[in-house]
Amino acid sequence: MSNAFSSYTFNLLPIFENDLTKSGWILTSEIDDADGEFAIDVLDILQEGEVISLHGLIDIAKDNDALCSQRHIESILRKQEDLSVQERLKLLPAECQECCSIAAGTILVDSKNRPFMSYIAWCPSEWLESKSKWEMRFYCAKIGFNHHFKLLKARKL
Repeated sequence: MSNAFSSYTFNLLPIFENDLTKSGWILTSEIDDADGEFAIDVLDILQEGEVISLHGLIDIAKDNDALCSQRHIESILRKQEDLSVQERLKLLPAECQECCSIAAGTILVDSKNRPFMSYIAWCPSEWLESKSKWEMRFYCAKIGFNHHFKLLKARKL
C-alpha cells in the first residue's frame, strides 16, 4: 500500500452541501468527524487485477484510519472555486487524476436498496480548459472496487 499527500489544507464543512437524503436516499453510515482544518492523504490500496467488496473496502479503511466523509470531498470542492486550473490540479496528488478517490466514511442507500459512496474525480473539459475541475460523483458500491479506486484519508491539523 502506498500513500500520496496533498500540500493543501481544507476546512471541513459542517453539513452536506449535496444532501441526497432530501431526495429520498437513506444515510446508513457517516463518520462523526469534528469540524476543523485537515489535509488529505490518498492511499493506493489495490494492485491491478485485485477486486474487493464494500465490506473489504471498509475494513481496509478502518485499519488505516481512512474514513473520510462526503463532507471532506465537498470541502475540497469548495477550495477549488477560486483557483486556476493548474492550482486545482494540485489540490490532490497527481495520481488521483487517473482514478476515483473514494470517501469510505459515508454510505447512502437509494430507493432500490443499493449502497453508494461519494468519490472525487478529475474532470477535464475538452472545450474550455478553464472549466476542468474536480467533481464529486456517487459510485454503486454493490459492484465492488478495483485498482482504479484509492482511499481518501483526512489528517487533522
